[in-house]
Amino acid sequence: PESKVAAMAQAYLDMVGIPEHGDKQTAKYSGGTKRKLCLAIALMGWPSSILLDGESNFHDGSLSLARSCSNFY
Repeated sequence: PESKVAAMAQAYLDMVGIPEHGDKQTAKYSGGTKRKLCLAIALMGWPSSILLDGESNFHDGSLSLARSCSNFY
């Protein structure tokens, strides 16, 4: 159902630290927020692994978050 999809999407936005951006157009996101959104989208598919393009792209701790996401599953 649509309500479950919205709740799940919000849960992933919360997990990557951008809960306040769920109702904004992505064109208005900063580069860092776009990377966090990409991480959230990748996680939604319940992958067994995710390849990240170097730690330099995650200055604010998102990489640490990605490493700990195994606890979410």
